This record gives sequence, C-alpha cells and structure tokens, in this order.
Amino acid sequence: MMLLVSVAVGSDTETLTSSDGSKSLEAKIENYDPASGSAQIQVNGRRVKVNISAFSEEDLPKFKAWYEASQVGRSLMLNFEEKESEGSERKTNTAKITNFDSTYALEVRNNSSTDFSDVRLDYRVFYYKDPEKGSKVAHYEDGSLSISEIAQRESQKFETTPVALMRQRPLPASQCKGGT
Repeated sequence: MMLLVSVAVGSDTETLTSSDGSKSLEAKIENYDPASGSAQIQVNGRRVKVNISAFSEEDLPKFKAWYEASQVGRSLMLNFEEKESEGSERKTNTAKITNFDSTYALEVRNNSSTDFSDVRLDYRVFYYKDPEKGSKVAHYEDGSLSISEIAQRESQKFETTPVALMRQRPLPASQCKGGT
C-alpha cells in the first residue's frame, strides 16, 4: 500500500477593490508578506507586486486568509505508519489466504508558532488486489480528514479509512493437497 496526502493551499480568483472604492479587479493572490504589507497578485496572467494598503479594508482579510493557508502547507509535519488488523485465514489446495483490513495511522504536527483551524487533509491510498488468476490490479481509495483546530507545536492522531485486502501465500509442497 502507498499513501498520498495533500493540503490545499492557495486561493481562487478574488475581487479586489481599491482603497477609495473607485476601481475593482479580478486577481489571484500568489504571495503575501504580513511584515512588509507587500503582496504578489496575478491579474490577466500578469504577476504584479503591490502593497495591500492600495486595497479596501474589506479586502485585507483575503490576504490574511491566503497567508494562513500558505503557512499550513509549510508547517504541518506528517508521520504515518501502515497498520494491519488481524484477519481471517483459510487454506485452499495450494495456498493460505488471509483477509484483513489495512489502514494508515497518521500523526499530524503543527510545527509553526501559529494555531490553525479548519484544516482539511485529502488523501489517496493506493493498493493492489490479486485476482484469483492473472496479474495484479491497481486500486485506490480516497478520503479526507478534518482538523477543526490544531495549536502551535501540537500533534493529533488520526487513521485513514480501512481498506479490505487479501494476501495469498503459496503453501509448501508438503502441505498441498496431493503433495509429498
């Protein structure tokens, strides 16, 4: 099994209004530095560096939200470990077949000096299933984890949705029906 996790960071196109309210534009926020008040936005495919004081008070939270989202992507650390539950076993004439559930235990740590809220982690678990005869077939399961709040330097533990798997192991010839 293999696990892929993503944290959505970035923004959609925003309507930004000048500080005097006379003009507005559609732009995508690409960067923001709260210390200097400068930002980089994309307007009609062009990147423009601006100072956020050029925009209305109502637009300032949009830059703050972009900054917080970018920090989440940079500051979360993920540790994960595959876990298998005990399953059922049965023998056929030539193999031992084990059915079990597999999941990933995730530890999410906020390494920043900022508390985060409303974080969503999307994941995809890739795995192979062996058909009775033939080659392995690739499958995947999608899932999502929601973290309502994670404080600075805090860790939280989660588990992915279990995936039902089967392991088929050939029996030694001495244990096969009709074997020696």
